[in-house]
Amino acid sequence: MKDYQILNYDFELSNNINLLQLDNNWLLQSNGLSKLYINLHPFNQLFWPNREGELIFTNNIVKVLNENKLRASSICYPSTASMNLFILFNKNLCESLFIFSKADKEGKIALFSLLNKNDNPYLLIEGSSFEFKLLAIEGKSIEETIEKFIQANLYQTILSKRNNSAKYQVQVGLFSPYGKTNILKEKGFDVLKDISALMKEYIKDNNILHIFAYHGSHDSKYPNYLPSELLGGSEKLKKAIIEIHKNKQKCSLYMNARLFDSSLLDEYRYLENSIVRDENNKYVVETYYDRDFYVMNPRSEEWRNLLVKKAAYLKTLGCDIIQLDQVAGRAAIGPIGTKWGSGYRSLIKDIQSLDLEVWIQGINEIYQANRFELCFRYPNILEDGTIRGGYPFGHRYPLVPKLLENQNFIIPMSSKSLIENIDRNLITIDLENEAGQLSLYSKSYMNNLENNLKKSF
Repeated sequence: MKDYQILNYDFELSNNINLLQLDNNWLLQSNGLSKLYINLHPFNQLFWPNREGELIFTNNIVKVLNENKLRASSICYPSTASMNLFILFNKNLCESLFIFSKADKEGKIALFSLLNKNDNPYLLIEGSSFEFKLLAIEGKSIEETIEKFIQANLYQTILSKRNNSAKYQVQVGLFSPYGKTNILKEKGFDVLKDISALMKEYIKDNNILHIFAYHGSHDSKYPNYLPSELLGGSEKLKKAIIEIHKNKQKCSLYMNARLFDSSLLDEYRYLENSIVRDENNKYVVETYYDRDFYVMNPRSEEWRNLLVKKAAYLKTLGCDIIQLDQVAGRAAIGPIGTKWGSGYRSLIKDIQSLDLEVWIQGINEIYQANRFELCFRYPNILEDGTIRGGYPFGHRYPLVPKLLENQNFIIPMSSKSLIENIDRNLITIDLENEAGQLSLYSKSYMNNLENNLKKSF
């Protein structure tokens, strides 16, 4: 390891990282697997790319790690980390150090960690063959230096501009995670007609009705998305979507891009080689609602082809939009440097080629989705230190949407007042039932929806 000091910050670099300096600019270039440690001074601030962005007072890092009995906590690129951008603000110097790298279209896995080393907070960047630029900008606050950074147009996005026509989104789940539905059998999928009619009455045309758990229990049976026979099957759903369109609304249906229900393996034996394996060559398994799922490798052409085939089937039912879940909201799994994101980039493009729009939860600089849902979740750190949700070290700081300009964002109604400087024409407001909760159909669903629709004015 090699030691350097930049703006009073102590850097420790792998031997294969070269540091070049020119005035207030530096360039870090690595060849192969590399580690970069940065000593974070207490009472300074750190921006790091946790979803929309998190602003942290560095003296809070060790405290939170100790409370969770952790030595380190991490996010990973290109999944739970939205981009390659870090900002260190030194109050004493009134200066920020911007550490950033261009978007990696291949989506090679990198790990960003906050560490407690002898009660001192550190930032650790682990990647493969990266190139980070370091830029010092003077300013009395981190906000001032960020504004200068934005105005200088130094962060180049690879995302194309998207047009947005949907002002609102309504979500409804037809089955609970445990298989219960409150929809009468004789009514079935016809409830969707009632929901879309209410939408037309209050929020007019061209909004989105997003439907999940239409095939049965939420988080089950993936990748089988056949509409539930209990609610009338595919023909009744198809007719319901026709009514949604008559009410001038768009239909969005749920798919999971990452999970495969382990109980279905016999039906899809040809996908065994598409399952991610751990260092012991065992399948990587995640459990949701007491059900085991295999994590699927997005690089697998067989897996992607199956998902595109399923999306094409949903298109025949009248679907306009697909939610691809867990693309940018769950950890990328594999050794550092493994190509992960390029598979999801291809999957999104292939589904869009079916004349379907795609939206994903979370925001990411390399996934060309039609919409990104900005997620405002409660803090959740897993036992291994992986950050699954929320902003456990600081508070939400939505810099990422500012940098990824001209993209479309889905924003929960309860959080819309927190978003500043985003063009309203780029925002679809989700009229959630309750912040952070599944919007499941119930006896009170229609009344709750009507109340939320009234609040939208």
